[in-house]
Amino acid sequence: KAGLEVSDTLSTVSKRYADEIQTGEFGYGLDWLTRQRSQRLIGITNGVDYDEWNPATDRELPAHFSIDDLSGKAECKRALLEQFHLPIELDRPIYASVTRLTSQKGVELIRQGAGDILASGGFFIALGSGEKDSEKFLQALRDYAPTRVGVYVGYNEKLAHLIEAGADMFLMPSKFEPCGLNQMYSLRYGTVPIVRAVGGLDDTVQNWDAVSGIGNGFKFGPFQADKLLEKIYEARFAYADKEAWRQIQRNGMAVDNSWENAARNYVELYNWTFR
Repeated sequence: KAGLEVSDTLSTVSKRYADEIQTGEFGYGLDWLTRQRSQRLIGITNGVDYDEWNPATDRELPAHFSIDDLSGKAECKRALLEQFHLPIELDRPIYASVTRLTSQKGVELIRQGAGDILASGGFFIALGSGEKDSEKFLQALRDYAPTRVGVYVGYNEKLAHLIEAGADMFLMPSKFEPCGLNQMYSLRYGTVPIVRAVGGLDDTVQNWDAVSGIGNGFKFGPFQADKLLEKIYEARFAYADKEAWRQIQRNGMAVDNSWENAARNYVELYNWTFR
C-alpha cells in the first residue's frame, strides 16, 4: 500500500490488467487506491525472447518453419504425436495446454469440457504439474482415451517447445492472467490460442473475423466451460478451412511481442515519469 501511494509511476504487465486491478474483483482490497492513482498507472505487456522462442531457429525442434513457409510445422506435429505414442493422424487437430495446474489457469473449465473437447474430433495434449486433483484428472483422461490424449506431469522445457510447435490450438482459459507468455509463444509458432479475455490474454489475442480476415485467435468472456467450448467449436470450424486457418496463423506470427518492443515502451514510461 505504501509503495502504491508514494511511487512516481505504477506499472503492471498488461494494459487490461492495469484496468482490472482497479476493480473489486481483481484489486483485492486495494482497488480504491489503484483507482485513486489511475492517472499514474500504466500497463506494458511483457515480451518474448525470440532468440529462444523462434520456430525458424529453435534448436529443440525436429524441423523449422516461418511465416513464409509453414511446411515444417507438420513435421513438428508428427514428432509430437510420436512423442506421446498417439496415432499419426495429421489432419486431426491437436489442442494443447502447457501450464501450472492451479485454479488461476482455468483447469476446471478444461476438466468440465474434456469430453466435449474430445468429441470435437481432436487430440488433447497437456504438460504441467500442480494441484494433485488436476494431475489425477489428466492421468484419468489419458487412461480413458489413450489414443486421443497425451499427458506429461512435470516440467520439461524441451517438450514445451515441441508442443508449441506441433499443436494446432493452445488452450488458456485463465481465471485471471496479468500477462501470460504461452499465448505469445503460440502466436509466434502458428499455434492458434483459445483464451479467456482477461489481462494480457485480452491484450495480445484478437478474435478471428472470417469476413475481414483480421484476428489471430479466439477468446471468450464469462468464466464458464460452455463459453470455452463455443470458442473451441468455432476454432474447429475455422480449422476445416485451410485457407482461413493459414491466415489466422500468419496474423499471429506477424505480431511483434519481442522484448525489444516492450523495452521501447519502458523507455517511454521512464521519460514520461521524469518530465
